[in-house]
Order: sequence, then C-alpha cells, then structure tokens
Amino acid sequence: MTQIPLVRPEEKARAAGPFALPPAVTYAALAAGLIFLIGSLVDVGTLWIGQRQEGPQWEFVAVGSTLEAFPRFALALALVGLGLHSRVLLGTIASKLVPVGMIVFAFLAGVLGVLMGMDYLALRAEVLPEAAQVFRSTAMKSVSLSALYVVALMLFGILGLRSAGTR
Repeated sequence: MTQIPLVRPEEKARAAGPFALPPAVTYAALAAGLIFLIGSLVDVGTLWIGQRQEGPQWEFVAVGSTLEAFPRFALALALVGLGLHSRVLLGTIASKLVPVGMIVFAFLAGVLGVLMGMDYLALRAEVLPEAAQVFRSTAMKSVSLSALYVVALMLFGILGLRSAGTR
C-alpha cells in the first residue's frame, strides 16, 4: 500500500509562487477583464461602424472618443492577464498574448494620434472663432493621450514580452 504524501497549505502556496491568487479572484478578474474588453470593443465598433458618417468632423469626434476608451482597453488587458495568470497553460499563453495586445494597442494609438493631427489640420480653417479654443484643446488632448498610450503600452508590452520567457 502506497502512502499519499501530505502537503501543508503553506508549502502548497509557496510552490505556487509569490503571486498565487485564490481561484475566485482570478475568475473575477477574468470576467471583469472580458466584460471591459468586449464592452469597449462593442462601444468603439458601434462608433466606427454603426455611426459612421462622411467627413472629417465625424472622424475628429470618433478619434477623440476612441482615444478616451484606451484606458478601458488597458485595464481589460491587465485584468484578463491577471485572470489567466494562475492557470498553467493559459497563464503561459496569456503571458505572451497580453503584451502582444499592448503593443497592438500602442500602434493603434499612434495611428489615431496621426489621424487626429490630420483632422485638426483639415478642419482648423472651418471652425468658428468662438469654438476654436475648444477645438484646439480637444485636438491637443487627443494627440497628447495618443503619445502617452504609445509610450506606455509599447514600453510595458516589450517588457512583458521580455519577461514572458522567465515565467
């Protein structure tokens, strides 16, 4: 008759690593991340596909609104990564997929920043003088946010990919 070795809970936690989370926490993080990600994609998709209009005015508003949604995308990626962290196979996949997603969103943020700049240049002659200040500040905010997202998401995406091999 073979004996089953008993493992103390503290030894089991130590074997799981320093960032072991209870399954309920990881499931909640995964659910919240998927809700944020899918909800944000539906929101932005509706804006770009369902409400599409011709002209740079619509594109100016759509680009600004999309850039304002990027923190939700970043939070969704982080929560999905956290939710998949403790799963052995999925955690390994997520450790590579989440940083790649961050890099993709960094490129998208750069493209949106360029679009905002082009829309600003195309529309600045048509803006009424009383709305010029709001128009200019909206464009500056969007381009600044785009630059912030490109730098932060690219940096942490690359760092995440570099550390993915050490998992």
